[in-house]
Formats: sequence, C-alpha cells, structure tokens
Amino acid sequence: MYTTRPNRSGTRGSQTARAGTGNRQVSRPRQTSTGSTRSSKARQSARGQPTKQRPRTHRSPQQSARERHAQKERQKRRLEWRNAFFAAVFIVAAARFLFWPLRIDKTSMGNNFKNGQIVFTSALMTGIKRGTVVVLKDGVWENSGKELCRIIGLPGERVTIYNGDVFINGEMINESYADGETLVAEDTDKTITFSLSDEQYFLLYDDRQVFSDSRSKGELTKDQFSSVVLFSRK
Repeated sequence: MYTTRPNRSGTRGSQTARAGTGNRQVSRPRQTSTGSTRSSKARQSARGQPTKQRPRTHRSPQQSARERHAQKERQKRRLEWRNAFFAAVFIVAAARFLFWPLRIDKTSMGNNFKNGQIVFTSALMTGIKRGTVVVLKDGVWENSGKELCRIIGLPGERVTIYNGDVFINGEMINESYADGETLVAEDTDKTITFSLSDEQYFLLYDDRQVFSDSRSKGELTKDQFSSVVLFSRK
C-alpha cells in the first residue's frame, strides 16, 4: 500500500508515475565505433600495451638512391626546357633588332636595289655613316610604305650641290653608287647649299633623276628612320 505525500504546491503527486519511474531502466547513449576504437586505444596506451599501426614499407638504400636520382633527372629536364624556351624568346627578340628581312616593294635606288629584293635590316641604328642606306618610316616625305634612301650629309656638315656633283664642306665626294648626275631640279644646273644642324641628315636616292628626297623635301632626323640596311640578297 502506497501513501502519498503532499507536494509543496499542496497537490498530491502521481503515485503511478513514481512507481513507474522506479521500475524503468534508464538507457545510456551508445558510443560510435570510432569512439569505441579511440577509447580502446586510449586504454591500451594507459596500460602500456602497444597500439596497432599501419605496416611500413621498408625500402632498400639502392631503391632510395634510384628514386632520388630519377627526381633529380626530372628537375634537370624541366630546367633545360625552361632555359631553352627563354633562349628562343631572347633569340627572336634579338633577331628583330639585329637581322630582320625586308622585301622591297618600291625603290628609287637605281640599279643597286630592285623591287622584290630582300634586304636585311637592323633597328639598333648604330654605325650610321656617309653612304649608309636606311629605311624610312611610313609617311616620311609623304611616301606610302617603307622607302630606302642613302645618307649623304651627316649632322653639322654643309652639303652643296653644284654642276651635277655633291660637295661636303667644300670638298667633292666620290659617289660610285649614284645613277646619273645630281641636279637640284630637272634640267637645271642650279647650285644650292644645305647647312645641317646637330641632329639632321641629308639623304638622296641613288636614282638622281628622282628629286623627291632631301633636295626638295628637306633634311631628316634619326627618329624618322625605322632601321638601317646591313646587307641585301639578290
């Protein structure tokens, strides 16, 4: 026989609920397999028992040496390919400034250069002297395309054209490359003198019957040249 005791609120508790609670077993949460494994390993470690580890593959010294050698060879090949790539890029860039072929589409250079001829040029613009053939930039002297022209007068010089000949600072120069007499204008023997500044060049076509050069268009500066002609191929 059960007796009930009033609770603090003055109501009677549930006899059945208390009785049921005393007879019910409280279940504990189950541990996962991972937790069980970890706890078992921890207990084994605490007891001094060795834990199970994955078996290690033992390699002989010869195998390790071969693997290191193969890795070094792969790194060496990658380095060689990279160096070859950069060398090719450098050669192409250097060739653009040192040796660059150019086909002549239009020229007034007499018998020295013909249309369709290949010339090799350099954009370094070094070694410019009297007689050097240069490639003019597009639009210079209102020309379409790149024109070839020969340097006659250098910066600071005085160029005089008299009686079909060219004089530099009062001395006549020998022009074996000139085709025809150098006149100021067609069918005239007028004398004219050009005084060049420290940056100006006097240029003439080899075909002296073409007057659209410095005789009528004026002097040029180096920044109006695109390149210099090194040699040509017939």
